[in-house]
Amino acid sequence: MKISVMYNFPALAGDQHVQWALRFIQSYNQHPPGMMHDTIVALNDARVTPEITCMFSSLPNVTFLERPGGIAQDIGAYQEAAATFPSDLMVFFGGRSYFRRGGWMDRVVTSYLKRGDTLFGATANRGDGHAQPHIRTTGFWISPRLFNQYPHKITTNEERYPFEHGQNCLTSWIKRIGRIPYLVSWDGEYVWKDWDSVTNGFHRGNQSNVLFGDRVTELYRNP
Repeated sequence: MKISVMYNFPALAGDQHVQWALRFIQSYNQHPPGMMHDTIVALNDARVTPEITCMFSSLPNVTFLERPGGIAQDIGAYQEAAATFPSDLMVFFGGRSYFRRGGWMDRVVTSYLKRGDTLFGATANRGDGHAQPHIRTTGFWISPRLFNQYPHKITTNEERYPFEHGQNCLTSWIKRIGRIPYLVSWDGEYVWKDWDSVTNGFHRGNQSNVLFGDRVTELYRNP
């Protein structure tokens, strides 16, 4: 199985984004995936430089996807990477994502082999009056073959959030074509009705059952 990791890096967006990228890299090296993969780094509104090449040199098999203009930012990068790089399974990470425990790729692949060709994510929301139930797009995985069938091309920044949690979001589309989106923790794969009942899951307890961290996991504090 050919596996790719895709990380979104808006290299020219300010020093804070560089710090988040360094955290992603450092946490990767501290918490190895447990399985081999290629790495795609999407450079939104930027070109490859020697400094950027050096920054990501500790990650395996790195290829840079230059995206002048950074159309649709992270979501645009996800779609472009899936359409550009042949892979059996692609794991997508936003700029503020990071790793919390080693062996995470083994968990990713195990869930895919067990549950089949569908959409998976490390965190999810069951929906409310403002958003549809959805897998969050800061750390999710899907086969490019399936992802490329999603019927909406995201070309503006305004379309990014509807892609994640709007009426025609990726998760809703997955359900409409007869597949089940799964929230994946360290201890299992969960369907929609159980997304809020994972022990120490997303915004639950100490969140130790969450595969990947990001901005929103950091905002939560255990009561």
